[in-house]
Amino acid sequence: MIPEIGQRFGPYEILGRLGSGGMGLVFRAWDDRLHREVAIKLLHDDYKMPGMRERFLQEARAASALNHPNICTIFDIGEKDGSPYLAMELLQGETLRNRIARNALPAEAIVRYGQEIADALGAAHVKGIVHRDIKPANIFLVNLPSGKSQAKVLDFGLAKIGLSAGGGWGSRTLDLSMTGATVGTLAYMSPEQGRGESLDARSDLFSLGIVMYEMATRQVPFKGTTSAQVFVQLFNCAPEPMRNWNESISRDLEKVIVKLLTKDRRERFQSAKDVQEALGRIAVKRSKGGWLNKKATPAVPLVRAPDPVARHKPPVRKLTGLQREFGADSFAEREPNPPSSDFGEHGFRPAVRAPARPWEGPERTQHAPKYGAVAESDSAPRKIAAARSTAEDAEVVRREQERVLLEARSQSGAHQLEYGLDDLDAYGFFEQESPDTSVAASPLEQRQREQRQTRVTVAVAVLIATMGGIFLLARGGHFRSMVLGPRDGLLLTVVENKTGDKSLDGTVMQGLEIELRQSDTLRVLGGEAYLAGVNQIRAASGDASLAVPAQRVAEKVGAKAYLYGEILGSKAPYTISVDVLNANTNDKLTSLEETAEKREEIPAAIGRLAQAVRVEVGEGARRRARQNVPLEQEATGNVDALHAYWLGEAAMQSGRRGDALEAYQQAAALDPNFAQAQMRLAWLYRAEGAEVAAEKAGRLAQTGAAHAGDKVKLLAQLCYEINVMGDTGKARGTIRQYVARWPLDAEGLTALARVSRLRGFLPEALLAAQQSYGEDPFRAEAYDEAELAMIGMDRFDDALQLETLAQRYGVAPGKNSLAAAYLGGKTDVLTRQISLVQAAASNGSLGAAAGADVPIADYGLYLDNTGQLSESEVMWRGAADRRGSLPGLASARASIMAQAALDRALVESCSEALKMAGEVRAMERGPIASFHAAMAAALCGNKTYATKAIAELQQNFPHVTAVTQYYVPELAAAADIGVNEPASALQLLIGIGDYDQVSLAPYLRGLAHTEIGQMPAAIFDFQMVLAHRGTAFTLGSSSYPMAEIGVARAAAAGHNKTDSVAAYQRFLVLGAGADKKDPLVKEALAKSKESARI
Repeated sequence: MIPEIGQRFGPYEILGRLGSGGMGLVFRAWDDRLHREVAIKLLHDDYKMPGMRERFLQEARAASALNHPNICTIFDIGEKDGSPYLAMELLQGETLRNRIARNALPAEAIVRYGQEIADALGAAHVKGIVHRDIKPANIFLVNLPSGKSQAKVLDFGLAKIGLSAGGGWGSRTLDLSMTGATVGTLAYMSPEQGRGESLDARSDLFSLGIVMYEMATRQVPFKGTTSAQVFVQLFNCAPEPMRNWNESISRDLEKVIVKLLTKDRRERFQSAKDVQEALGRIAVKRSKGGWLNKKATPAVPLVRAPDPVARHKPPVRKLTGLQREFGADSFAEREPNPPSSDFGEHGFRPAVRAPARPWEGPERTQHAPKYGAVAESDSAPRKIAAARSTAEDAEVVRREQERVLLEARSQSGAHQLEYGLDDLDAYGFFEQESPDTSVAASPLEQRQREQRQTRVTVAVAVLIATMGGIFLLARGGHFRSMVLGPRDGLLLTVVENKTGDKSLDGTVMQGLEIELRQSDTLRVLGGEAYLAGVNQIRAASGDASLAVPAQRVAEKVGAKAYLYGEILGSKAPYTISVDVLNANTNDKLTSLEETAEKREEIPAAIGRLAQAVRVEVGEGARRRARQNVPLEQEATGNVDALHAYWLGEAAMQSGRRGDALEAYQQAAALDPNFAQAQMRLAWLYRAEGAEVAAEKAGRLAQTGAAHAGDKVKLLAQLCYEINVMGDTGKARGTIRQYVARWPLDAEGLTALARVSRLRGFLPEALLAAQQSYGEDPFRAEAYDEAELAMIGMDRFDDALQLETLAQRYGVAPGKNSLAAAYLGGKTDVLTRQISLVQAAASNGSLGAAAGADVPIADYGLYLDNTGQLSESEVMWRGAADRRGSLPGLASARASIMAQAALDRALVESCSEALKMAGEVRAMERGPIASFHAAMAAALCGNKTYATKAIAELQQNFPHVTAVTQYYVPELAAAADIGVNEPASALQLLIGIGDYDQVSLAPYLRGLAHTEIGQMPAAIFDFQMVLAHRGTAFTLGSSSYPMAEIGVARAAAAGHNKTDSVAAYQRFLVLGAGADKKDPLVKEALAKSKESARI
């Protein structure tokens, strides 16, 4: 049961909803007896199963006995209509989760909060209670008058109580298949809890260790994209050293946290008191001027959650036996190349190594020693063949280890893979000298020792000879050492066109980028990163036309190596040559060359060149064979189509959407099976509202990807499922499959963010987008998706902050600043954005002006939401005419006019709404435009239009999941509301509650409840809309200001004049630019004045 505002629970009156906990919903309430505000917690509907009510009350009574300053106080326990509730202390402050989101905590705070939490847990453990859900979201930092904060432990709803007769710990973990056991909770579980073993106090201490680790690093030590990946790390992997992330953490504090995170509970601290004492010893150092008084670590921005707070300092290592034999350079353990210092605190995450594999070859360096030919002998061929066989077997084992390790990623987000020889001493290949003893050896012992030494010497000689053969095989290409590790970036810069054929500008490098992205061991930084680096350097110099050397760009973007080349030949044959160079020293790592006998063979030459690059950086032969689709099948064999695609990519990277659209259209026209071009078109068409063209491009993308590699196939399938099927559920499964296979692929993570946002899963969308730009800080789409998720979550300032960060990285300006500035009340930013939009509207561009991607649609929504209907109608009609006249965008006209019609219907301007909806019927349109126009007609009482539209949607778009799952029932409900049949409307709306985040259902329920006379329920529905202002705007409607009108009318009907007037006044503020003669404005003004007279 979800209580309504004004409903009473015993002596408590519900004032509003605060949030949810592990098992319950939490509401703000007023205690009439003691005249104070309290928090009321109710058992969540998902937990209303047999026995749960008794358990809730039993655990609540136990928790209420915990009278402790670091535990949220429970005042009362009661029941309402059979539903149990708790009355708790209402706290002022923030959760530790929100605090960590801003930046890492200083050491003093980590120690102090750790002591307080341990104290609270100790009090619970003494009474036989294990919390089981210790995590930052369940720790509240209460504001104190001194300006500091005090930690309080919340939510004992998942606690287990030791009830065994012998007084022992008789609890077991909650079944993970039950609703509410989310992956987020798994991140804080102890190993024994994850295994379903009996729990005791030490399980909470393990969770406390995770929380303290996160306070210091803003990372959890065991993380994955699935619960299986979390369990792999939790059960088998040691956490990454905290000081890799934050060097300001003392080794004493790190030791305490590491001991808390010991997997064997017998080796952890055995009680919360032990933890307090250990932290107390550290705190004493503060008074002595120790490390605890150091300046706090620099803040990591809210929008860059995956970032480290400090640089990784490489450890100093002893030389291994082979390093001593051949020299350290030949077997150097590589550190990831740090980015330029210009990145400051936003630098890349350090890589983490897996246990090294002794069968893999040494790192290839510019100064690697040269080896001559093997001396011919009878045994040499057999030895080399054996070495080859061993290498092939090792490759199979290595691939399996990589597969496992890809699932068990470190908290840095890096693969736990490293290429190069391990310290062979660890495997016993080299004996260590033992300390000399004072006992003299007998002659027999001396001879035995000499024989053993001889055998060891022979074994070492054989090993060295074998390794020499392996090196020779490596030089011959059978398997090679890695020039680049999996976290080392290879920046693709420029292949100069010296042929005189302008159609080859950018073509070779674009083809190389497409081909190299097939590899899942190369971290390819493409044209987007190169342009971003150039933009940063030019911005710093103040010279927008500055010629920037490729090496400088590579250093700027944090690449370890870069690729530079040229194509020669005024006519066939053409010679393509590329160099791979060290970004730090500019030393040449390798030079490669390919020839195309004629122009049509250039794509094949590009493919061979890409394969040669992959060989030179040491990618295994079997891996290349699995991921080696020719460019003609992976993308296109048409040189002109490839050139047009490069033009489109360059335009998108510069924020010129109109030019990009034209270039992609040209590429697709030259080769309709060019899957990448068709996917780009599908997403661009969708963004512009051209649904019909988006569907066509989505179908062609899937067809074109039939012979491409797995990455392209899955991305094309996703494009088809969204733009053709409209099935976000299937699309989510497809992109999760992609991310499971390539968990660090920025393009896949961006796609996951897009699908999650379309499904209404905004936190998941934000996390995926943050992970994407954490992997590739120059991916504009990732920032765009993160900003949209933030806006949907009402984090408007954060969206603007992220936009600023993206521009600092040289990424083209995004298109969300207008919405974020309007919703967040940033007048100065809003004014600038409106000027850009007006300039774009006046010159007839697609949405790009002054090099920035400017959203015309957001401007129209802004005008409609602020009541400027006359101005917005001019804008909408002008945009529809201009967009609809552009090639491929004919159906965008219907989308624009349907949006305008819906906004007018919502604000009860029905004459204009019905006129526009009627115009839409004569236009080429897709399901979304058809739905919006029909919704406008339904809200304005034209049930005939709505009924006909429902039939057309079912007939024309039966494959579109949104149509069958919620478009049709939503339209039918709106039609019933429009003709005053609210009861039947409510029955329809109840069935689509799962789509509240992506539909108008909450607003429609408010209207229906109002018509029935259920005013508290109506107010609750309207407040659901008001609680998600960003979501209402990004859905594309003016439902937010109308929800204020709904609250005002319902409150007035319920004789609550105060709340009614307040809602009317808020509406007037929202519509400050509206015409005073507008009926809604006149109503709000009149009701406000009437109340004032009363």
